[in-house]
Amino acid sequence: MISVVIPCVNEELYIKECLNSILQSDYPQKKIRILVVDGISTDNSVEVIKKIKKHTKTNLKLFYNKKRSLASAWNIGIQNASGKYLFAMNAHASIEKNYFSKIVHCLEETGVACCGACLTTIPQKKDYFGKIIGKILSSKIGVGNSKFRTGIKQKEYVDSAHMAGYRIKVIKHMRFNERLLRSQDIEFNTRLRKSGQKILLLPDKLIKYYTRSDIGKFPKDMFINGYWVTQPIYSGCFIAKPRHLVPLIFVSALISSGLVAIFSEIALVIFLGILIIYSLFVVNSLWCNKIRSGMWQLPVQALLIFVLHTSYGTGSLFGLFPKIRIKTK
Repeated sequence: MISVVIPCVNEELYIKECLNSILQSDYPQKKIRILVVDGISTDNSVEVIKKIKKHTKTNLKLFYNKKRSLASAWNIGIQNASGKYLFAMNAHASIEKNYFSKIVHCLEETGVACCGACLTTIPQKKDYFGKIIGKILSSKIGVGNSKFRTGIKQKEYVDSAHMAGYRIKVIKHMRFNERLLRSQDIEFNTRLRKSGQKILLLPDKLIKYYTRSDIGKFPKDMFINGYWVTQPIYSGCFIAKPRHLVPLIFVSALISSGLVAIFSEIALVIFLGILIIYSLFVVNSLWCNKIRSGMWQLPVQALLIFVLHTSYGTGSLFGLFPKIRIKTK
């Protein structure tokens, strides 16, 4: 028996595909409990969920999450989960037919506490900029060594996984940190690893993840992500890895050298040098990793990568100040 926990807030465009992919799984349906935790959606998400529940024989239960946060939704799921394994899923994602069977086989065979699979990143908005953002968010220049996003060639132990399966007896005493509005899964997995448990990632791309790709909201989304990767230090957990800190270091170096450059020519040279080295690094990475679709897209991709890094780094900088609070919406 497995429990599948799906937080949901205003996901009417994706929740049907998400639930249908579970219903079409090759894992025995009688062994799947689906726990959808709705954060008081104002669209038709609940109606879609109820309709699927009515017209299928699946074991689907709907819970309501007044706090509306991802962490509280997963905690409701943990409290109500039963069986041997729990899958912490995402409403704007769908799974391949053999997703559960592969993950459960890995958990059974290896005895690890958590096992996940790689993602295929699909932009929610499939316009010109949306497609480029989707490519960037699945490339090393965009997400560093976040292996479940960039992909791996063979199974590896990693620091975190998304939409993973957990051994319930290991996490039943744990809870997601509800003080965090983002990075809850990274923080949860950090505590899991500190307790001596391991997280295993399979190379199989078993998840289709629909990432935010609105060009107008892109800088703000990256700023918020950066903010919530450093802010957890005030909750007693330092979750930032080198890949998270590089944008912070880059932005800090630009700001400090730029300010001093007003009074010093040497600082101006340093400031310009940082920009030149960064630009060469980005262009080389785009070329070597082949995330471009043509030479004419190269400047746009480079600009969006700069926006990603500076927005994320600035957010991380703000996150270092405990009295600065930002909204996620």
